[in-house]
Amino acid sequence: MSFLKISFKNAFEYRWSVFFSTISSVFSIWIMIMLWGYLYRNNDGMVAYMTHYTIVANLISLFYCRGIAKRIGDRILNGQFALDLLKPIQIFVMSWLLELGEVLAAVIVRGIPICIVYLNYIVWDVNLIHILLSVLAVVSGHIIFVLLYSILGFLAITLFDIWPFQRFLDDTIRFLGGGVIPLTIMPDLVSNIAYFLPFQYLYSFPLQILLNKLDAHTIMNYFIIEGVWIGALVIGIMIVYKAVLRKVVIQGG
Repeated sequence: MSFLKISFKNAFEYRWSVFFSTISSVFSIWIMIMLWGYLYRNNDGMVAYMTHYTIVANLISLFYCRGIAKRIGDRILNGQFALDLLKPIQIFVMSWLLELGEVLAAVIVRGIPICIVYLNYIVWDVNLIHILLSVLAVVSGHIIFVLLYSILGFLAITLFDIWPFQRFLDDTIRFLGGGVIPLTIMPDLVSNIAYFLPFQYLYSFPLQILLNKLDAHTIMNYFIIEGVWIGALVIGIMIVYKAVLRKVVIQGG
């Protein structure tokens, strides 16, 4: 837990950065709301839907901090990974705890102000079961996100510079995951591709639950498929970790 506390405290080290991060988060949502309001100016129902979608999508994004890929990748490239093998805590667990510290800081610095400013927009008729299911979906999405970026971090031993790949993954997740535009209003070709990928479980799935767009049977099927994806990614990270470990041992650390 000490890693979580350290990461949380470091997030508040630069006050001006915290201040502008808060302002930019609130302002960027306002821009998107204005944009959707103009595009659907003749459809009040769609404007309300997109307003809710935009605000909640931005709140969900706070639970997906991207630092774990760079954190793992840097430790592999500078040789600290070999020393981490001697520690009682694994590099993945340590990096994940640091990630949770960043998530907690993001929720406080950006999430609370967003909720305060847009309180009138995020309160609507939704039952408790849907709220709990959407929270469970976000937690599951966080696991998928961490696994994806951890795999990318371990691949630094081969890719060396993972920044371009991380940027590509960032944009792909936001687009094909429904983080910016709902998959339901995308062209069929794009939405069909998205439905075969795990990214939709990060944004689209919890949002559709919260906005009451899925029935109980569909929600159950989605959770089952999401569990399969998590299992596949766990196997994937184990394979990549063992490959990195083998290469480090061969090279003598």
